[in-house]
Amino acid sequence: ALLVELYNLPARYDEVFAAARSGAALAGIVLPVDASPQEAMGAFGLAAQEAGAALGDRSVDALADAPEIVDAMATAVLRLLMRTLSAAYFKNPLLYGIIVCKGVRIMLEHGASRSACDMYANYGLMLAALLGAPRAGYAFGSLALRQAERFGAPDAYCRAAFLTANFVLPWTRPLREAVDLNARGFRAGVEGGDITY
Repeated sequence: ALLVELYNLPARYDEVFAAARSGAALAGIVLPVDASPQEAMGAFGLAAQEAGAALGDRSVDALADAPEIVDAMATAVLRLLMRTLSAAYFKNPLLYGIIVCKGVRIMLEHGASRSACDMYANYGLMLAALLGAPRAGYAFGSLALRQAERFGAPDAYCRAAFLTANFVLPWTRPLREAVDLNARGFRAGVEGGDITY
């Protein structure tokens, strides 16, 4: 994860993806960084199905009190995936979707994560803006905010607020609510030291 972070700073995205692929492979997770568009679309579809299957018949609200992850490998992989998200978002949107779905599946199978609770906000963005499920997207964005509060993670709250307010909430709620959420997210970012969001 550290190598991914170091390559992210100067926007060396190809190196970010290579390091992420190697790190994820240690946990048996395949990141198709060099896949053709057709292969990547298939991998995204499969990852989305796996995330949906991991949710099963649980409601999103039921996830708010999920126990915290205790599996060290799952925690390490989530950190790696979180650090790869921004590069994938800007350079390879299908890979972004795959990473989000794989991260959400890990949390659904292993429990909540302080370091990655805003992964649910990324999932909410995908559901609302890309997959035509804005209500489900808003539910996952709200879940990310609740979990960030639960874990006392202002940096994660900041990121979740940014994603939810700007990319999810406008699909389902009045825009004035986005202004308030962005303000709370900004304050959390200052408190938590997240200068990016």
